[in-house]
Amino acid sequence: DPLVTGPVLVISDGASTADADALASALLSLDLDVRRRADAIGEGRWGAAILVATELPRPVDLPAIELGAAAKRLVPSGRVVIIGRPPAEADSREAAAARNGLDGFMRSVAKELINGSTANSLVVSGGVGVTAPSVLGTLRFLLSGKSAFVTGQPIAVTSEGEASDDAERPLAGKVAVVTGAARGIGAEIVRVLARDGATVVGVDVPPAGGSLAEVINEVGG
Repeated sequence: DPLVTGPVLVISDGASTADADALASALLSLDLDVRRRADAIGEGRWGAAILVATELPRPVDLPAIELGAAAKRLVPSGRVVIIGRPPAEADSREAAAARNGLDGFMRSVAKELINGSTANSLVVSGGVGVTAPSVLGTLRFLLSGKSAFVTGQPIAVTSEGEASDDAERPLAGKVAVVTGAARGIGAEIVRVLARDGATVVGVDVPPAGGSLAEVINEVGG
């Protein structure tokens, strides 16, 4: 499936424009249709809306109305992602309040979305750029169908990270051990980890040996 169904809107507060421009350029490398203006699609719908608020100076500067309008025009299973910085790293009380407010704002948006759409946030430490592999990799996950059941979550990004050689199989070269792997949730976890490239070792109780063998043989684990 495509990473996102529909164009991606990248918006920001005034102070975060440079970071938003850099992120928009980086997203073009993922073959996404990236727009910087909310009126850029006429009466169409957005596949995702990304708010960059890394330098948000005051709560009043949050472009909440613009993001809210975009969220109302998401395709089914659309995505909203808010990118900010940790409150503890702010250089003023107003900036710290603004950064704290982003978390509650994101959770409120997540509760209002319908049709399978989700909202999450990336809290990026000050030493990490918005185009770092760790940011782009996490953002790619949140924009994809793999994050269908992840919503209302703040995700801390504290290091630059490394880019995966295979974005579709990010666990290639890793080994995962799954207990209770013979059936149910455990078996599905085995399949997902194998789908994402991991070599899976499945474990279960002796009476479940037959089912366990079927699941592990299915994924070559």
